Amino acid sequence: MRKIAWYLLDWKNPDSYTSIITTETPKNVCAWEFLRRNPEYQYDYFEYARTGQFPFYIPYMKKIDRTDMCDWYCIDKQSNNFDPNVNTPPIFVIDGEPTFSTRSSFSDRNLPGEFIVRLSTELDRDSQLKAVENYFDEYQRKCKTGFTINKKNYGIYLRILDALAVGIPEEEIIDGRTDICKVEKLATAKSYVEQAKSLRDRDYIRIVGGKIYYPKPDELKFSDRVFNTGGTEGALP
Repeated sequence: MRKIAWYLLDWKNPDSYTSIITTETPKNVCAWEFLRRNPEYQYDYFEYARTGQFPFYIPYMKKIDRTDMCDWYCIDKQSNNFDPNVNTPPIFVIDGEPTFSTRSSFSDRNLPGEFIVRLSTELDRDSQLKAVENYFDEYQRKCKTGFTINKKNYGIYLRILDALAVGIPEEEIIDGRTDICKVEKLATAKSYVEQAKSLRDRDYIRIVGGKIYYPKPDELKFSDRVFNTGGTEGALP
Protein backbone atom coordinates (compact mmCIF):
# COMPACT_ATOMS: atom_id res chain seq x y z
CA MET A 1 0.00 0.00 0.00
CA ARG A 2 1.42 3.33 -1.00
CA LYS A 3 1.33 6.04 1.62
CA ILE A 4 1.42 9.75 0.96
CA ALA A 5 4.52 11.18 2.57
CA TRP A 6 3.58 13.95 4.96
CA TYR A 7 5.82 16.02 7.16
CA LEU A 8 4.48 15.59 10.67
CA LEU A 9 5.39 17.62 13.70
CA ASP A 10 6.09 15.80 16.95
CA TRP A 11 2.55 15.58 18.27
CA LYS A 12 3.90 14.61 21.70
CA ASN A 13 5.50 18.04 22.04
CA PRO A 14 2.93 20.85 22.34
CA ASP A 15 5.68 23.43 21.95
CA SER A 16 6.04 22.29 18.33
CA TYR A 17 2.68 23.89 17.60
CA THR A 18 3.00 27.21 19.39
CA SER A 19 4.73 28.87 16.46
CA ILE A 20 2.10 27.64 13.97
CA ILE A 21 -1.08 28.95 15.53
CA THR A 22 -1.07 32.10 17.63
CA THR A 23 -3.61 34.86 18.11
CA GLU A 24 -1.84 36.74 15.31
CA THR A 25 -1.78 33.90 12.76
CA PRO A 26 -3.63 34.90 9.55
CA LYS A 27 -6.85 33.02 8.80
CA ASN A 28 -5.59 31.60 5.52
CA VAL A 29 -2.59 30.06 7.28
CA CYS A 30 -4.87 28.47 9.89
CA ALA A 31 -7.12 27.06 7.18
CA TRP A 32 -4.13 25.65 5.28
CA GLU A 33 -2.76 23.91 8.36
CA PHE A 34 -5.98 21.91 8.59
CA LEU A 35 -6.52 21.31 4.88
CA ARG A 36 -2.96 20.08 4.28
CA ARG A 37 -3.60 17.36 6.88
CA ASN A 38 -6.65 16.10 4.97
CA PRO A 39 -5.80 12.68 3.44
CA GLU A 40 -8.25 13.26 0.59
CA TYR A 41 -6.48 16.47 -0.30
CA GLN A 42 -3.09 14.77 -0.03
CA TYR A 43 -4.21 12.11 -2.48
CA ASP A 44 -5.72 14.66 -4.85
CA TYR A 45 -2.44 16.57 -4.85
CA PHE A 46 -0.57 13.31 -5.45
CA GLU A 47 -2.70 12.80 -8.57
CA TYR A 48 -2.08 16.39 -9.65
CA ALA A 49 1.68 16.01 -9.13
CA ARG A 50 1.64 12.71 -11.03
CA THR A 51 -0.44 13.83 -14.02
CA GLY A 52 0.06 17.60 -14.11
CA GLN A 53 -3.73 18.07 -14.11
CA PHE A 54 -6.17 18.74 -11.32
CA PRO A 55 -8.39 15.72 -10.60
CA PHE A 56 -11.94 16.29 -11.84
CA TYR A 57 -15.16 15.59 -9.99
CA ILE A 58 -18.75 15.65 -11.26
CA PRO A 59 -21.42 17.28 -9.06
CA TYR A 60 -24.54 15.23 -8.37
CA MET A 61 -27.21 17.15 -10.23
CA LYS A 62 -25.57 18.77 -13.25
CA LYS A 63 -23.75 15.96 -15.01
CA ILE A 64 -22.67 18.28 -17.83
CA ASP A 65 -20.82 20.51 -15.40
CA ARG A 66 -17.41 19.59 -14.10
CA THR A 67 -15.58 20.88 -11.10
CA ASP A 68 -11.97 20.16 -10.25
CA MET A 69 -9.80 19.79 -7.18
CA CYS A 70 -9.43 23.55 -6.72
CA ASP A 71 -13.18 24.16 -6.99
CA TRP A 72 -13.93 21.43 -4.47
CA TYR A 73 -11.43 22.70 -1.89
CA CYS A 74 -12.24 26.38 -2.53
CA ILE A 75 -8.75 27.18 -3.80
CA ASP A 76 -7.86 29.73 -6.47
CA LYS A 77 -6.14 28.07 -9.44
CA GLN A 78 -3.71 31.00 -9.57
CA SER A 79 -2.23 29.99 -6.21
CA ASN A 80 1.53 29.62 -6.04
CA ASN A 81 1.35 26.47 -3.97
CA PHE A 82 -0.89 23.39 -3.71
CA ASP A 83 1.65 21.01 -2.15
CA PRO A 84 0.60 19.94 1.39
CA ASN A 85 4.27 19.49 2.29
CA VAL A 86 4.90 23.22 1.78
CA ASN A 87 4.01 25.77 4.45
CA THR A 88 2.93 28.50 2.04
CA PRO A 89 -0.88 28.54 1.93
CA PRO A 90 -2.79 28.70 -1.34
CA ILE A 91 -5.30 31.46 -2.08
CA PHE A 92 -8.72 30.45 -0.75
CA VAL A 93 -11.83 31.41 -2.72
CA ILE A 94 -14.64 32.40 -0.36
CA ASP A 95 -17.20 33.93 -2.70
CA GLY A 96 -18.11 30.92 -4.84
CA GLU A 97 -21.71 30.12 -5.77
CA PRO A 98 -23.47 26.82 -4.99
CA THR A 99 -24.02 24.56 -7.98
CA PHE A 100 -27.34 23.11 -6.86
CA SER A 101 -29.61 22.54 -3.89
CA THR A 102 -31.00 19.21 -2.74
CA ARG A 103 -31.72 19.63 0.99
CA SER A 104 -33.86 21.97 3.06
CA SER A 105 -33.07 20.74 6.58
CA PHE A 106 -31.52 23.31 8.90
CA SER A 107 -29.86 20.51 10.85
CA ASP A 108 -27.25 19.86 8.17
CA ARG A 109 -23.97 21.64 8.93
CA ASN A 110 -23.09 22.04 5.24
CA LEU A 111 -26.44 23.37 4.10
CA PRO A 112 -26.40 24.52 0.47
CA GLY A 113 -26.70 28.27 -0.11
CA GLU A 114 -29.94 28.15 -2.12
CA PHE A 115 -33.34 26.48 -2.19
CA ILE A 116 -35.88 25.63 -4.88
CA VAL A 117 -39.31 27.31 -4.78
CA ARG A 118 -42.49 26.09 -6.46
CA LEU A 119 -45.43 28.50 -6.88
CA SER A 120 -49.02 27.57 -7.64
CA THR A 121 -50.91 29.41 -10.40
CA GLU A 122 -54.17 28.62 -8.61
CA LEU A 123 -53.31 30.50 -5.41
CA ASP A 124 -52.78 34.18 -4.70
CA ARG A 125 -49.41 35.30 -6.04
CA ASP A 126 -48.69 38.01 -3.42
CA SER A 127 -49.44 35.77 -0.45
CA GLN A 128 -47.18 33.08 -1.88
CA LEU A 129 -44.36 35.55 -2.47
CA LYS A 130 -44.76 36.85 1.06
CA ALA A 131 -44.45 33.30 2.38
CA VAL A 132 -41.29 32.84 0.29
CA GLU A 133 -39.86 36.08 1.69
CA ASN A 134 -40.53 34.95 5.26
CA TYR A 135 -38.99 31.55 4.58
CA PHE A 136 -35.95 33.14 2.95
CA ASP A 137 -35.38 35.41 5.96
CA GLU A 138 -35.53 32.44 8.33
CA TYR A 139 -33.34 30.32 6.06
CA GLN A 140 -30.74 33.07 5.79
CA ARG A 141 -30.74 33.63 9.54
CA LYS A 142 -30.07 29.98 10.29
CA CYS A 143 -27.44 29.74 7.57
CA LYS A 144 -25.50 32.53 9.27
CA THR A 145 -24.99 30.64 12.51
CA GLY A 146 -21.67 31.78 13.92
CA PHE A 147 -18.50 29.74 13.66
CA THR A 148 -17.60 29.27 17.32
CA ILE A 149 -14.58 26.95 17.40
CA ASN A 150 -12.01 28.59 19.66
CA LYS A 151 -8.84 29.62 17.85
CA LYS A 152 -6.88 29.04 21.07
CA ASN A 153 -7.55 25.32 20.57
CA TYR A 154 -6.18 25.15 17.01
CA GLY A 155 -2.81 23.90 18.26
CA ILE A 156 -4.56 21.10 20.16
CA TYR A 157 -6.56 20.15 17.07
CA LEU A 158 -3.42 20.02 14.93
CA ARG A 159 -1.72 17.76 17.48
CA ILE A 160 -4.76 15.47 17.41
CA LEU A 161 -4.65 15.24 13.62
CA ASP A 162 -0.94 14.48 13.59
CA ALA A 163 -1.38 11.83 16.28
CA LEU A 164 -4.20 10.21 14.29
CA ALA A 165 -2.05 10.34 11.15
CA VAL A 166 0.65 8.20 12.76
CA GLY A 167 -1.85 5.64 14.01
CA ILE A 168 -2.73 6.75 17.53
CA PRO A 169 -6.31 5.48 18.19
CA GLU A 170 -8.97 8.08 18.90
CA GLU A 171 -9.79 6.27 22.14
CA GLU A 172 -6.31 6.88 23.52
CA ILE A 173 -6.58 10.59 22.77
CA ILE A 174 -10.04 10.85 24.30
CA ASP A 175 -9.41 8.84 27.48
CA GLY A 176 -6.21 10.71 28.35
CA ARG A 177 -3.56 8.12 27.56
CA THR A 178 -1.93 10.91 25.59
CA ASP A 179 -1.53 14.37 27.10
CA ILE A 180 -3.14 16.21 24.18
CA CYS A 181 -6.61 16.81 25.64
CA LYS A 182 -6.05 18.04 29.16
CA VAL A 183 -9.72 18.14 30.14
CA GLU A 184 -11.71 16.45 32.87
CA LYS A 185 -14.71 15.29 30.83
CA LEU A 186 -14.47 12.59 28.17
CA ALA A 187 -17.25 14.36 26.26
CA THR A 188 -15.05 17.45 25.95
CA ALA A 189 -12.10 15.42 24.72
CA LYS A 190 -14.34 13.64 22.23
CA SER A 191 -15.60 17.00 20.96
CA TYR A 192 -11.99 18.13 20.45
CA VAL A 193 -11.33 15.11 18.23
CA GLU A 194 -14.51 15.70 16.24
CA GLN A 195 -13.74 19.40 15.82
CA ALA A 196 -10.21 18.60 14.65
CA LYS A 197 -11.50 16.19 12.00
CA SER A 198 -14.21 18.64 10.99
CA LEU A 199 -11.65 21.43 10.47
CA ARG A 200 -9.47 19.06 8.47
CA ASP A 201 -12.24 17.79 6.20
CA ARG A 202 -14.52 20.77 5.57
CA ASP A 203 -14.61 23.51 8.15
CA TYR A 204 -11.13 24.86 7.32
CA ILE A 205 -12.85 27.06 4.73
CA ARG A 206 -15.09 28.55 7.41
CA ILE A 207 -11.98 29.94 9.11
CA VAL A 208 -11.55 32.34 6.18
CA GLY A 209 -15.28 33.03 5.94
CA GLY A 210 -16.27 30.65 3.15
CA LYS A 211 -18.54 27.64 2.78
CA ILE A 212 -18.53 24.37 0.85
CA TYR A 213 -21.93 24.10 -0.75
CA TYR A 214 -22.28 20.59 -2.13
CA PRO A 215 -21.13 17.09 -1.22
CA LYS A 216 -18.37 15.29 -3.04
CA PRO A 217 -19.85 12.40 -5.09
CA ASP A 218 -19.82 9.12 -3.17
CA GLU A 219 -17.94 7.25 -5.88
CA LEU A 220 -15.11 9.79 -5.67
CA LYS A 221 -14.75 9.98 -1.92
CA PHE A 222 -11.38 9.13 -0.45
CA SER A 223 -10.64 5.49 0.34
CA ASP A 224 -7.50 3.67 1.44
CA ARG A 225 -7.95 1.58 -1.69
CA VAL A 226 -6.77 4.47 -3.84
CA PHE A 227 -3.30 4.04 -2.38
CA ASN A 228 -3.10 0.35 -3.27
CA THR A 229 -0.95 0.92 -6.31
CA GLY A 230 1.65 -1.71 -5.55
CA GLY A 231 4.32 0.93 -5.05
CA THR A 232 6.56 1.48 -2.10
CA GLU A 233 6.39 4.21 0.45
CA GLY A 234 7.91 7.43 -0.72
CA ALA A 235 7.64 11.15 -1.07
CA LEU A 236 5.26 12.92 -3.35
CA PRO A 237 6.62 13.35 -6.86
